[in-house]
Amino acid sequence: MSLYITYKRPKDTGEACGGVVQGLNGSIESPGFPHGYPNYANCTWLIVTGERSRIQLSFHTLALEEDFDLVSVYDGQPLPGNLKMRLSGFLIPSPIVSSGSVLALWFTTDFAVSAQGFKAIYEGYLAVSLLPRLPGCVTVA
Repeated sequence: MSLYITYKRPKDTGEACGGVVQGLNGSIESPGFPHGYPNYANCTWLIVTGERSRIQLSFHTLALEEDFDLVSVYDGQPLPGNLKMRLSGFLIPSPIVSSGSVLALWFTTDFAVSAQGFKAIYEGYLAVSLLPRLPGCVTVA
């Protein structure tokens, strides 16, 4: 599997954003959080956990300019067919669970109004088979 990520700095700040995040748990924040994100932000985070694991992503804060500043969540690589959810505004969604060990976030903002931003917590967990065990058989996830 090949991973291709582009890193860009928001025009209004020297602050870099995005990148590959590895490990079983952690957090991701928009640049400048909680004091407000810059205009023209274009940040991609790729969350990668161990093989045979899934990722649960929970937003703790979401404050974006409605319809103009977006967080797109992808189940796997940030490709159109993998788009799971697009977020804007202030409504915090239910936790998002990946189907595999990669989840991507793409944060884009326009040229004008900004808000507090977002903070999301991710947790990786081992994907365990829910198939019943038969006597004398081993279940492999």
